[in-house]
Amino acid sequence: MIKRLMPLMLATVSLCQIGAAATPSADLIKKITTASGGTEAFQALGVIRMEITEKDTLQDGTSQSSSFTATVDTSFNNIRLEMENGQIIIVSNGDTGWALVQGKLDERRQTAHMAPKVVRKKIMPWLLPFSLNLNGVYFPEKPSAATFDGKAALTAAFTVPGTFFDTPAVNTTWTAHLTKGNNRLLAAGFLPAEGYNEAGMLFRIKTTAEINGVQFPSFIEVNRLDATGKKTPGKRTITIKSSIVDEPSPALFLHPERLRAIEEDE
Repeated sequence: MIKRLMPLMLATVSLCQIGAAATPSADLIKKITTASGGTEAFQALGVIRMEITEKDTLQDGTSQSSSFTATVDTSFNNIRLEMENGQIIIVSNGDTGWALVQGKLDERRQTAHMAPKVVRKKIMPWLLPFSLNLNGVYFPEKPSAATFDGKAALTAAFTVPGTFFDTPAVNTTWTAHLTKGNNRLLAAGFLPAEGYNEAGMLFRIKTTAEINGVQFPSFIEVNRLDATGKKTPGKRTITIKSSIVDEPSPALFLHPERLRAIEEDE
């Protein structure tokens, strides 16, 4: 029974995404993702696994690293994030979710609505430009001419709802930097949120890796920004290795209580 659930889970496409297909914002997102292989090709991959290492270099020259594993249903209906060597697992099932801490279910009331926010904050830069298809991403205006790293480019602001991330310190207005010729995403980031001391961040896609014609970020350079957009000391690098999960188990995404009930029925 469990194996039969997986095709149904992966075939689910939100009505919000379908309804937005004809909007100018959705058309721009389509152009941006097409430059990296296209949303349809991305979704056809089914489930992917990403091994991520984030390395922070501090102002004093010292560094520290964090490792993550993300398992992503490419419809974005189900995403599993593992950290601290699997001691913490956070899963989003659309706009709800759950978490395990050292193998025990996190039963706090806020976990169901906080889990997707935590996942979205991490996935947004890791899966650019395809993470622009997350529900709530909106481009209010057409791109405008600009320069990026001294070359002619396009820039376009996009927004997410105030409930999108797990912290208001991450700005809900971002800027995408695109190639002038084909709208390929070069970088995306945000300035510091008003009223918070945390720096803004600019995520530069330095290299990509291809899977079935789809270009995934493989190395991202992150610069911290002040309120004027100027770089501040300190830097982060993100290394990503992506692969297809050939036979994904529904147990990756199913709430443990639901999974236990199914197993008991069997």
